[in-house]
Amino acid sequence: MSSFQRWLRIVLPEVQIIDYVKQHGFRSKKKRITAGTVHSSLPSRSQGASTAARNMTTISSRAASPLVTASIKEVVTDTKRGLQQLRANSNVNNIDEVFDKVIQSLSRELLDQNDFIEGLTTAYKRAFLSRRKGVIQQTILLAGPEGTGKIGGLSLLIEQLYQQRLIPYRKVIEIDLSSYNEREVHTNFISDCAAAFEFGIGTVCLKGVHKAQNEILSYVSDLVKKGYFRTEAGITVEGTDHFLVFSIDESVSNEQDALSKMPSDIRSEIDAVILTQPLSLNTLGQIAKQLFHRLNNQLQSNAQVSVLYSDEVVAFLASHAQRSNRYGTILHEWIEDKLLAKLMDLRARLEIKQGEQIELLVAEHRLTVIINHQPVQVLTIQEDESLEELLKELNDLTGLENVKVFVKELMDTVKIQSMRKNAGQKDQHLTLHMIFSGNPGTGKTTVARLIGRLLKVMGILSKGQLIETARQDLVGEYVGSTAPKTNAKIRDAIGGVLFIDEAYTLSRTKNDPFGQEAIDTLVKGMEDHREDMVVILAGYTNEMKDFQKSNPGLPSRFPFQVEFPDYSPDEMFEICKMMVKQRGYVIDESAKEDLVLLFAKKQVPGRNDSGNGRLIRNLFEEAIRKQSARLVEKTGDEIADLNLLTKEDFGIVKEQPFNLEEHLNGIVGLGNVKTFLRTLEKQILVNKRRIEAGIKVKTEQSLNMIFTGNPGTGKTTIARYVAQMLKNLEVIKKGHLVEVGRTELVSGYVGQTAEKTKEVVESALGGVLFIDEAYALVDKNNGGVGEEAIHELVRLIEIHKDNLIVVLAGYTDEMREFLSVNPGLASRFPLQLEFPDYSAEETVRMTEIMVQSKGFHLEDGIQTSLNEWYKTKQIAGRKDGGNGRLVRNTIENAIRRQAVRIADQIELSNAELTLLTSYDFELDRKEERPAFEELDKIVGLDEVKTFVNSLSAQIEMNNRRKALGLSDMGRQSLHMVFKGNPGTGKTTIARIIAKRLKELSVVKTDKVVETDRAGLVAGFVGQTALKTKEVIDRALGGVLFIDEAYSLASDSFGKESIDMLVKAMEDHKDELVVIVAGYDEDMEAFLSVNPGLRSRFPNIITFADYSALELLEISRLILQSKGYKASKRAEGGMLEVFVNNTGREDSGNGRFARNLCEEAIRNHAIRYSGKLDASLEELTFIDAQDIRGAKGDERV
Repeated sequence: MSSFQRWLRIVLPEVQIIDYVKQHGFRSKKKRITAGTVHSSLPSRSQGASTAARNMTTISSRAASPLVTASIKEVVTDTKRGLQQLRANSNVNNIDEVFDKVIQSLSRELLDQNDFIEGLTTAYKRAFLSRRKGVIQQTILLAGPEGTGKIGGLSLLIEQLYQQRLIPYRKVIEIDLSSYNEREVHTNFISDCAAAFEFGIGTVCLKGVHKAQNEILSYVSDLVKKGYFRTEAGITVEGTDHFLVFSIDESVSNEQDALSKMPSDIRSEIDAVILTQPLSLNTLGQIAKQLFHRLNNQLQSNAQVSVLYSDEVVAFLASHAQRSNRYGTILHEWIEDKLLAKLMDLRARLEIKQGEQIELLVAEHRLTVIINHQPVQVLTIQEDESLEELLKELNDLTGLENVKVFVKELMDTVKIQSMRKNAGQKDQHLTLHMIFSGNPGTGKTTVARLIGRLLKVMGILSKGQLIETARQDLVGEYVGSTAPKTNAKIRDAIGGVLFIDEAYTLSRTKNDPFGQEAIDTLVKGMEDHREDMVVILAGYTNEMKDFQKSNPGLPSRFPFQVEFPDYSPDEMFEICKMMVKQRGYVIDESAKEDLVLLFAKKQVPGRNDSGNGRLIRNLFEEAIRKQSARLVEKTGDEIADLNLLTKEDFGIVKEQPFNLEEHLNGIVGLGNVKTFLRTLEKQILVNKRRIEAGIKVKTEQSLNMIFTGNPGTGKTTIARYVAQMLKNLEVIKKGHLVEVGRTELVSGYVGQTAEKTKEVVESALGGVLFIDEAYALVDKNNGGVGEEAIHELVRLIEIHKDNLIVVLAGYTDEMREFLSVNPGLASRFPLQLEFPDYSAEETVRMTEIMVQSKGFHLEDGIQTSLNEWYKTKQIAGRKDGGNGRLVRNTIENAIRRQAVRIADQIELSNAELTLLTSYDFELDRKEERPAFEELDKIVGLDEVKTFVNSLSAQIEMNNRRKALGLSDMGRQSLHMVFKGNPGTGKTTIARIIAKRLKELSVVKTDKVVETDRAGLVAGFVGQTALKTKEVIDRALGGVLFIDEAYSLASDSFGKESIDMLVKAMEDHKDELVVIVAGYDEDMEAFLSVNPGLRSRFPNIITFADYSALELLEISRLILQSKGYKASKRAEGGMLEVFVNNTGREDSGNGRFARNLCEEAIRNHAIRYSGKLDASLEELTFIDAQDIRGAKGDERV
């Protein structure tokens, strides 16, 4: 270290911080400079015209990173800036001499670009002469073809100026403005700019300005005009004292042409426009030699080999580089990337040995080397395509005959218009935008790419590239962001083809402003660039038709519309062979027929996301995996051919034919359903035989079906058998079953239900679509979205009638109403099957089968008890909990009870561990007390008891007559009217009657469903019937008791409930007994409301008020049930109270007695609560003083 340097560190201690940072680095996270890359003067790929081979040190991103704290950063930045300015100021007097040396050096390094060198050095010299501070030094535009030395020359200039001590840094910071999307504008872009301008002096090169976001252009415009820009967040990026250089990789004729490529706001601020010229063959040859020299140095140093090349090789590369219009850039790619990589690969494989000297040879469009006397390709040059080659490539495509005809017609149209133009006739501009419709995997993208190349060869398009895009690439995330995204893709496609896949998604709904903005921007871009851009929209056929209908201006702008059909099975086999060959495999010759059949089965017509090319590719990939699994288990001589794919590898195995009879034998009951399936199978088989015999008869029929019946009756199982049977009979291709309900078909948003239904239908193509509870789609209170699904379903059934079977399922009555919603439904579902409830015997058989399938077995003799138990549970008309579901739930409950039963038993045999007993099925419950015993204990009500006994005797006698084979007296109506005041025992008698009716097997359960007006009537029109129906369904198999039934006659809502009740009494006369109760006079009025009511309630029973003595007896029973007894004085008091209240309408009868007893118990408790030594007799005896209103009651 010199004395001056030591003195400087004493005077300026901050310099010591810089020393520390240089030695140890910054202790902060590395700053990201993605697009802003720091360059040294080492020639890069964009510096192909440079012959320099310097090895300068690139300034790393660490030097541009922020310091630990803002204060340290500020000190270091200010100090370093001052020192660098001090260093740069040392050579200012001999400026002309310095720049003469710079020009001489650049002329040696940068060939064929004298005007560019002079313009560039002049721009920088002008800034040094001006010596302005606090402003942008120069704003320069570099323009010219790619690979002609723009960035390379700039880097060389900066290196020379640094060597001449005119500038403090030897770097050019490059920022690609097109690399930032809208989300990165306020993050990465701002961060990179801040890093680029961090030290207050230098050169920043901005590329990609023509593809930059609008907001970025606004910031850059402020930068060139004001010397800084400020963000909305208050961040300021200052570019003063910097050189701003814009670079454009385009061939331009003059400065004005170059300026026209720049945004207008920036164009006026450009200080100098400097152009590079295309490179000559001689210059490109010199560059190639320099690159070969560097290549040899690297090969000799790293791999101990070298290459020899002739002038022919140099001329070959130079001529192709010139034709590519990428000049030095492409030479770098060929020699320093591809050729080097290939030679290193050969060296690594020992195909090139250490110390060898390999000679490069030219063979057609490639470079080769000779290894083991065989030519090995090391570099292929893509030659310009000819029209004949492209046509051959088109004709070599498998299938697509109509597409090939279209392409040839398109070419003929272009040729004729070109001939007209050359003949001096009026030039008719061609609109070549197209719509490709069809399923995925049908070659749309391949043909689009081919059309771009054809139009380039024919001179219609300048580049012929294909830009593939979709909605997500065009539509922004917020208002105003869509147009810039769409325009960016349009700019990318200029000169070629913009291919928009699934274009219909741009117009999802009428209320999609983002998609519509993209369409409007696209239409404008098509008009602005109609002479050098072709737009191709692609998507499913029907969706593209709807897309055009929703945008009336589109069809006229897309005159060429092409349908891409699905591939045939034979075409798919040819494509598969080609694909297999390209991967180095071969298909076993014996597999062809089976493969064609496989493709025929897998290729489902209609919308198909997984067919055509995708299906072929997926099957091929699966075959490779299966072949690997097959061969890996073999060793040595067992491995015949590593490249052979057999039909087993493609998953082709001999399938066992579906045996309908075998499957039906495993189903319990359903005799009518089995007969139908057998008949259908025979009918389809006979039709096939007629077709095979060449007999033409019209036997087409729709196989869509309706399954009606309660849950658990086997509808889903039979639907699955139908799918498998129809696949086996080759009616459908896949044979899969798609099960859905309302939820999977109906959307919560208007307009989306049709799309949701469509997706479900398309997923079922080639199989069976099973819609359970289909009647639920009819929902008039939900905006009609369910009916929208029905209408869409009807439409799609017609479209896919040859590839889809639809089965609708649900309750019988509901499905009958459902078919009336849409006139087209019934005609499209001609096959209707009723699934009856299972009998008790059938449910027992199902239990045996299901228990055995679970690995358990039943206790001997349990079947009889199970049969009786199922009779009580399997109730006709009940829509929940019966049939197969009842069996499954019963078995699962029995298995749980068995586990609890044997959990503590250690030593059990295997048979005992899997035994299900009567206990487990809860069949050994204690017998309940007979109904008559309960009736006899009822106080009073002699008339009611007489009725119950006579009714019971009549039913019992009829049962005995039937048992003896005598004629049946017929089922009599058992519906009853209970009239009387509250508290007279009506509800109690209803329960006893239910129990007695069950004992006599009139009803299956002694369940009494108690309800009143509130339980039957809803608050909205149309809801009462549903509410009443739900209550009736719960009561099926037992007794429905409606208290205060007369209140139903008070309004239209109640009368709606009565009408529903009358209908249910008729529909379920064998499964339901209805008892209505209320006051005497009110019930008479109730029976007069509906003409059918009185005739349906033949049994009218009057419940008289209890006498005082009967109420006293009831009170004794109440007190006894609670552990009390009344003294004689208390009973006297109670009798006195009952006598005093006899005849009053509000006396309450039994309720009055219960209330009196409960009050007496409370009074007794209060009386003895403080007496801790009360005797047992005192604690259990009710005295007169506990009876309110009796003699001896102190409160009277």
